[in-house]
Amino acid sequence: MKVFALLVFYAVGLFVVGYLVLGTESMLMAELANQVEIEISENVLLDMLEPNWR
Repeated sequence: MKVFALLVFYAVGLFVVGYLVLGTESMLMAELANQVEIEISENVLLDMLEPNWR
């Protein structure tokens, strides 16, 4: 039972951390896309955020 509780704790912790990271990334993306002074197109912004696996 103790092992199961620890496993559930880690799973919930990973879920919360992943949710926060994705939320932060989407907020950053929205802020960068809405800036008028910089005028970065959405395609360029997405290309900058995607990792290069080549």
